[in-house]
Amino acid sequence: MESFKVTLDRIEENIAVLLVRDEEKFKINIPIILFPSGSKEGDILDIAITRDVQGYRCYKKKSFSTA
Repeated sequence: MESFKVTLDRIEENIAVLLVRDEEKFKINIPIILFPSGSKEGDILDIAITRDVQGYRCYKKKSFSTA
């Protein structure tokens, strides 16, 4: 599993603004409710994104059966 580090730069109207480290030129906005409690500006976070192959198969099956 690949992961990457981000800095929680700021929180604006319940949206966390993350800067991807090391260059911090890419920005990601995510609802703050999805973060661990106690997360605050300046925190360094580890983000992992994985594919949910089984979930995709269920989605495709459901999408085609309702079309």
